[in-house]
Amino acid sequence: MFKNLIFDWSGTLVDDLALTLDASNYVFSQYGKPCMNRDEFRAEFQLPYPDYYARVLPQADLNELEDHFRYAFRVSTATVEVLPHAREFLEFCRARGVRCFILTSVDAKEFDIQCRELGMMEYFEAIHAGIRHKDTHIHTLLGQHGLHAHETAFIGDMQHDVETAHHAGITSIAVLTGYNDAAQLSRVKPDIITIILFNFLSFWNEYIISMTLMSSTSAPRTLPVGLLNLMQAQQSAAQYGTMYAGLVLVMLPTLILYICVQKQLTQGMTVGGLKG
Repeated sequence: MFKNLIFDWSGTLVDDLALTLDASNYVFSQYGKPCMNRDEFRAEFQLPYPDYYARVLPQADLNELEDHFRYAFRVSTATVEVLPHAREFLEFCRARGVRCFILTSVDAKEFDIQCRELGMMEYFEAIHAGIRHKDTHIHTLLGQHGLHAHETAFIGDMQHDVETAHHAGITSIAVLTGYNDAAQLSRVKPDIITIILFNFLSFWNEYIISMTLMSSTSAPRTLPVGLLNLMQAQQSAAQYGTMYAGLVLVMLPTLILYICVQKQLTQGMTVGGLKG
């Protein structure tokens, strides 16, 4: 489906949240702002980061702030790790001739260090790092590399990534591996959201673990377990109307969810049909 994929870096291909949190808290400490924990930071942090810091630290000079941030990046002991399946997906793209690019707000020098240490540089045709406003730079990226909008998607983990894709008229793919959660991402209406529906279906239909952990007759039951118990209780005189009503109750939440996100689901299932 896509000939070109543009990737965000932080939270999309690598987990650097601990490092970013350390650096951000160091910046906050330089201006007398209380430090944040992981959940508070994820709930509040936004891109573009100049707009975020202008809101939370209006008295700070941006260039000075960036110097503090880079220093904290260098001295932090937090590690950056490749996210599960990220390298395998990049291998998949390379094997099929999909052109891959990076568009990230991470400082260009810091990105170069991280990418080389993790052995990821070979996967990308071009790197666009240290970009403060992705939504304005995306047009430069598309034009510079001759990318057509209908053949291109931007994969990212934050609202700004989705908005950047919308701004450029390319497909937006939101991943749930990074800074923004599903509720935050849904507000900006990405074309595709990965993971959430399939996780929901697996949890909703799960039977073995529920049956094992909920062995008490007085304990609440999940619907799949309750439905089986209902069927077993009626083996001698089956009441098909009751059993079919139970089936409807089990299926209804999944059907409602599918109706709500059917566009994202059907588009997400076609992402694997990449053209070389």
